Amino acid sequence: MNGQVVEQNFVGGKMVWREPLDYARALVLFNSGAWRIYQHPPYNEGDPEYPCVDENTPPQSPPTPRRGFGAMWCNIPEVRSGLGNATDVERAYTGAMQRFEKGFMLRADSGAIYVFYDRGLWERWQ
Repeated sequence: MNGQVVEQNFVGGKMVWREPLDYARALVLFNSGAWRIYQHPPYNEGDPEYPCVDENTPPQSPPTPRRGFGAMWCNIPEVRSGLGNATDVERAYTGAMQRFEKGFMLRADSGAIYVFYDRGLWERWQ
């Protein structure tokens, strides 16, 4: 299946959102090799672009993620502490996704293939 994918890189990993699979949730890939799906409030037009701006969190990306990624990063301490600051802005592309018996794969527009195992581990194939 092909679909819209949005991804953003962070010091400690990345966030990935897949349409039509992820509504009010996203994949968080930690550099440790672990991954999880986290729920977040859906972003609605008119909501603050940067939901947790304060003296330590500037309204710019990087280092602060925006919209749905920002909501997760601001409101889920495990995500913010595990990922750290964003290293680039989120980007969208058309990706290919395939489910398998023990996980699923995502092919990015860069040619990278991300393999997600049901046991909570991931790896990148080039």
